[in-house]
Amino acid sequence: MKNHSILSHLLLSLLLSIFLLAPSCQKTEDEISSEIPEEATSYIYAYTSGIISRNSPIKVFFAQKAVSEEQAGQTIEKKLLSIPGVEGKQYWENASTLVFSPNELLEPGKNYTAILQLGEIFPKVPRAVRSLKFSFRTRDINLAVQPIGLQTPNPQDLSRQAWKGILYATDEVNNEDVEKTINASQNGKKLPVEWNHISPTEHQFTVQDILRREQAGSFNITLNGKPVQSDSKENIEIKIPELGEFSLTNYRFENEPQQRIVLEFSDPLLENQNTNGLISLYDINQQTSYFGALQTTIEGNHIYIYPSHALTGDWRVTVAEGLQNSMGKKLKESQQITLSAEEAKPRVRISGQGVILPDSRGLILPFEVSALHAVELEIFKIYHNNVLQFLQTNTLSGESELHRVGKIVLRKKINLKAEDGETLKNGWTRYAINLEELIGEDRGAIYQVRLGFYPGYTTLVNCNFDDNKDISFLEPTDEQRKDENGNFISFMDGWYGVYGYTDNYWDKQENPCEAAYYNSDHFASRNLLATNIGLIAKQTNDGSLLCVATDLRTAQPLSGIEVACYNYQQQLLEKGTTDSQGMITFKKQASNTGFVIARQGSQSSYLRLRDAESLSLSRFNTSGVKPQKGLKGYFYAERGVWRPGDEVYLNFVLENQEQNFPDNMPVTFELYDARGQLREKRTSSENQGGIYPLHFKTES
Repeated sequence: MKNHSILSHLLLSLLLSIFLLAPSCQKTEDEISSEIPEEATSYIYAYTSGIISRNSPIKVFFAQKAVSEEQAGQTIEKKLLSIPGVEGKQYWENASTLVFSPNELLEPGKNYTAILQLGEIFPKVPRAVRSLKFSFRTRDINLAVQPIGLQTPNPQDLSRQAWKGILYATDEVNNEDVEKTINASQNGKKLPVEWNHISPTEHQFTVQDILRREQAGSFNITLNGKPVQSDSKENIEIKIPELGEFSLTNYRFENEPQQRIVLEFSDPLLENQNTNGLISLYDINQQTSYFGALQTTIEGNHIYIYPSHALTGDWRVTVAEGLQNSMGKKLKESQQITLSAEEAKPRVRISGQGVILPDSRGLILPFEVSALHAVELEIFKIYHNNVLQFLQTNTLSGESELHRVGKIVLRKKINLKAEDGETLKNGWTRYAINLEELIGEDRGAIYQVRLGFYPGYTTLVNCNFDDNKDISFLEPTDEQRKDENGNFISFMDGWYGVYGYTDNYWDKQENPCEAAYYNSDHFASRNLLATNIGLIAKQTNDGSLLCVATDLRTAQPLSGIEVACYNYQQQLLEKGTTDSQGMITFKKQASNTGFVIARQGSQSSYLRLRDAESLSLSRFNTSGVKPQKGLKGYFYAERGVWRPGDEVYLNFVLENQEQNFPDNMPVTFELYDARGQLREKRTSSENQGGIYPLHFKTES
């Protein structure tokens, strides 16, 4: 039996910008401001501060409009916001947000000072804050290797192995640099390493050409973080079983993406073998066998075991001697391992994707939880008359500057129970919320549904919350859900979670027994628009805007729908109603349209028109041919090849969409042979709906 150590996942926490929201004591111009000076609070309500990711832009949020809406997105030549020694571009994200975007990644683990020329933006600003400095720091980069295990690339050649692993980084790193951090060798010979860069912080690698010999051996993996400016270092020795030995070499327990046991063997396994009766589980704590169903999946050298019921505590796994490798060789004897099924972390996620929620079966929002018996529900309402203002800086799923366009209208605790009345402690369990009564009659509004939780909502049994001084309450009271003015307080707004900053906060973020775990990174939110109206807008060749409304429940066209076009400044340009085919065309102000709204009764649908957000057609040949002077014709026949003496049923279609000529418009037909000689010519006005029959017969 091989030695075993359970390998836990490295959970990343890429820190986002932390924005300062409250004024404090005045500082001199030469000091680096960590708080907004009192003289500037009338002009600034937030700026980047704290610890940020090295790829984060630096932002300043103003308390009032600093420029016109037309300047949003435009690059600024004048130096309004800068970082000494850092090249980048400045632009207005919107009328009240200034952004500095560095050209390259910032250095990790470094303090930076940004300089804002506030006097250039607001000439009447007090002299003490005309040039304002504020500081922030980039996160240190730490690296960690998560093993996946040995693989056999060719099941017919067990002498050559590969080993896969994942390198995690706590912040973004360049792909070229990260490939220099891993080296592998066997008996002094360097081994090739192949890379698959999944994301800027997750990099999968494969060590190739590992030799498996008659005697057991090993190879080494060396991690050196210097190429990515990290102090991380590690030497990993991987054991290689001897050639001809078929045995269980490693195992681990996983809670993500769902609870499962992973068994790793020395050889690739026979994929189609029946594992019923070959694998069994025994609950050591309860001293009983596992009687639930076990679903197994074989992939290469691994067996993945999925229990039908969640596991907790200590378990013994037995693999019987009948298990076969890819060549039909069986285990010589049964093998047993003991593992600990760790408690699943409390989590919540909203199922599915998208924003539009039709009411064909009620306004049902499905969600899933793990290790929770309750969730905290929060609903933020973006009022229907503020939706266009919201769409100026957001897509329908956006969440920027929400406080300008809405507020929290509901916060409450929702108790969760499984169908058998017992709360499930581990694994994902699906529930649903009926939003019909919660949303009310204002269907034109956009609602952001938020789901969170507190320590008192979890099923954790190994956490002593009562003795944790950082956790001041296990769940909020009705009074704690509101401020002194009676307004709801959001559990999503605190940058340091629902309990605020605590000692060693960044080291405790992934520990559910600590206060730092209960923050918005572990909560879920989704924007929802309750409507049955599907809306499509297409700009045609002549510059007009074609809008189509359909019923999302039946896909049938919707007639009589009021459709209105607005410019970016929210001014009405044109409006009308759809015809029997659910269509309407706008011609006058189509090029200036920024938003389209379709309404029917209490329901509304919204479209934000941006070239960069239009549906991509690059995968399809949709260019076509632009008609000349409004005329467009097309030939078609019953086939493409004819023999001598065959009848050719050729037809010609003439489009008269603009009604520029009469229905009996004559067309002239000319037929040429392969030598370019004219064989036939005739003129005809006979047509049916613009289709002209031009039948002829080939020569025998």
